[in-house]
Amino acid sequence: MRNFREWEMQSGRRQTVAGYARFLGVKQPTLNRWMTGDNIPTGEHLDRLAEKLGYEVYAVAGAEPPSPIIDCLHTIQDTYNGLPPDEQQVLVSRINKIIQDTMREFGVKRIK
Repeated sequence: MRNFREWEMQSGRRQTVAGYARFLGVKQPTLNRWMTGDNIPTGEHLDRLAEKLGYEVYAVAGAEPPSPIIDCLHTIQDTYNGLPPDEQQVLVSRINKIIQDTMREFGVKRIK
């Protein structure tokens, strides 16, 4: 996980905590509370930190990272919603084929 000092060194110049807060997409008072240990990030803040700093932030915060399948399903849903109806059907057909091929490859007979 890149902490403030690692981020500052990577940038090649002296940085401020306010700049780090902007980089992380949070308000400086929030970051100050995290840095002093008065509070820990949760929810959307934790997810945003993971995007910027890596999934290790979940371990540091004592939280479980989200399942990668959830991110994948959200991507599929967003893609599906952005397509016209005829292309939505094509997407569904392709996903079903991938599932069937994968089940066959791993010897799965049926899904409960």
